[in-house]
Amino acid sequence: MKGYHDRVWLQDQYIVQGKTIRQIAGEASRSTGTIHKYLKRFDIPTRVRGKRGNHTEITEALLEYLDGTLLGDGHLSGYWAVSSLYSLTQKHLSYIHYVRDKLIHLGLDSGDNISKRIHRCRNGEYTASYSYATRSYRELREVRNRWYPNDKKRVPKDVRLTPLSVRTWFLEDGSLERRANHTYGGRIILYTCAFTQNLHILVDGLKDILDTDAIHVHTHDNTIAFGRREVIKRFFDFILPLPKELGFDYGYKYL
Repeated sequence: MKGYHDRVWLQDQYIVQGKTIRQIAGEASRSTGTIHKYLKRFDIPTRVRGKRGNHTEITEALLEYLDGTLLGDGHLSGYWAVSSLYSLTQKHLSYIHYVRDKLIHLGLDSGDNISKRIHRCRNGEYTASYSYATRSYRELREVRNRWYPNDKKRVPKDVRLTPLSVRTWFLEDGSLERRANHTYGGRIILYTCAFTQNLHILVDGLKDILDTDAIHVHTHDNTIAFGRREVIKRFFDFILPLPKELGFDYGYKYL
């Protein structure tokens, strides 16, 4: 059984899930000194305590990207009072590398915080996922408060629905469902499982962007979907093209 002496497990607990050294020590029935020793041994950067911390500039470009990924699978951790960190888990390592490089360009450094986990599926087969996290930044705390009021994720009223943010949402938590016998040949599905409040903001925004009222919310599976061929075409005309480095793993999502 994996524990604090396993690098991937410890990095997941401390970096991805955002637990404190004290929390991990308590759950592992070990001292905080032991956990700190293994963090140092595995070269996992520790968070700064107190009022100090990493700093960055929250630019419009960074907010645009964060809005897209927080609509998708991105997460801003809130386990400590004065700062926050961004984390993401995906099945393709190519996407993790793409996000890491993009966020470094936008001012969020990560060190070498990428971990791999193996999962056993219900059919008995095994699959891998990859997790990534930035360092903690004091300025990200305000962004987290905007997305997680009362520690519950919800769509902010001023969410940015731009070609970049909508593409990010689609890549991380959307799909192009092709149906040969479907009236319109298929449909776009955007998942909203992480939040159920303020969905009307997203629906109204997409209606304006795509110039249609044919966008539907399915509460049974928390999705936003549309399927008319001309609307799907407008969607792909609106979002940015697929980055070349993601073509092999994500090309199936594009027309």
